[in-house]
Amino acid sequence: MLTCLQVQSADELLRVATLVISKVLAEPYFSHRELYAELVYGLWSRCRVFPAEGEDAKPRNFGRLLLNSVQAEFEDLLATLEPSPADHRNLPEPLLELEMRRRRERMRALMLFMGHLFLRHLLALKVLSRVVEELIGLDGDPRPWPEEHRIECVCELFCVVGPKLEDNARGEALLDSLSSRLIEINIKYQHLGKPASKRVEYQIFVLLQMRKTGWEDTPDDWQ
Repeated sequence: MLTCLQVQSADELLRVATLVISKVLAEPYFSHRELYAELVYGLWSRCRVFPAEGEDAKPRNFGRLLLNSVQAEFEDLLATLEPSPADHRNLPEPLLELEMRRRRERMRALMLFMGHLFLRHLLALKVLSRVVEELIGLDGDPRPWPEEHRIECVCELFCVVGPKLEDNARGEALLDSLSSRLIEINIKYQHLGKPASKRVEYQIFVLLQMRKTGWEDTPDDWQ
């Protein structure tokens, strides 16, 4: 299939990258997101590189275009994870609830996809660090608590990438900082009279316990 893919321009290459992201986000309950990551891994090396256009531009390849699309999608979803005043004005409560659930499911799908890209060395460690900072902050962040759906996204991402992060000191440092932040969040939820839901409390417990046991278990083992 991949050898038959003939891309004739950078615009066509961008459409392929955009289509992959669209499929990932359109199927938030599809459990085999690693298949999309494998597809990306194959396309990364097989698609041709197109020359830069303009003095400051860089050559355009599938990897660059895909990661740009992932970043743009993350930033768009991040900006809409909580309802805006316009959302409250334009959508009745039942529709608003459905729309917010849809956005948050798309973010969780993107997190899992990014995790599988990282496992294939297609996503940098610094990107994971930025994702955590944007969603919940890292150890010592002054924010009192992030919303629960943000915590869920981070926990699901790090259940995927956690074992790989233990391979080097920088990855371990990120895990240490994340673990401290999650414990801090849980304590603040309790002390400020806003206990986390049992679901989120459980997800934090599972992630920390998986690391404690050397990542031998999976989230399903704790069901």
